[in-house]
Amino acid sequence: MSARPVDAARWLIAAARDAGRTLTNFQVQKLLFYAHGEYLSKYGKPLFTDGFQAWDHGPVCPPVYRAFSDFGAEPIVNIPTDRERLAAKMSAADLAVLEQAWSDYGDWSVSELWDDVHRPESPWERVYVPGVDNTAIDDESIREYFTDLQTPKLRRSMNRLRKRRDERGDVPGGTTGDAGLAEEIEAWSELRAAGTSGLLR
Repeated sequence: MSARPVDAARWLIAAARDAGRTLTNFQVQKLLFYAHGEYLSKYGKPLFTDGFQAWDHGPVCPPVYRAFSDFGAEPIVNIPTDRERLAAKMSAADLAVLEQAWSDYGDWSVSELWDDVHRPESPWERVYVPGVDNTAIDDESIREYFTDLQTPKLRRSMNRLRKRRDERGDVPGGTTGDAGLAEEIEAWSELRAAGTSGLLR
């Protein structure tokens, strides 16, 4: 039995509250998307049967959006959230991917989450049509993407480097694409370890 997306969303909101933080609808959507993708990659089946759609601001699970739409872009607060009660409704596998998503991405800013889900060749980017909010993102596309995805830590560095390049309009080192970015970060990390820490500042 698949997890209910609104229950999963409430669990994430409770996790944020217990950590002294808050989440917006946007952030909840992206964390759920990561959990859904990891579940597909690991088990070959969806965490949520409701699925995700490609909206202007990234992947969205419509039932979750509707449940918290009254908050707009503001943090979701003052709703009943009991982590233990919510966890009891989920399987151990469901809960594990939610915990992993929170651990990996819970401290990411809105802009970092935006950059990550809008990466080139992401499942969202492949099907997104501007102004159309009901285009389904195929679960198989999500599964393939997450199976080959780099670690959150590496992607965070890659996204920051890509953003700097876009802002400057240059391509340091002449490498392109995610493979090139990953190679540069690895090389720069080696240089930093050797004492040249100024390169990534």
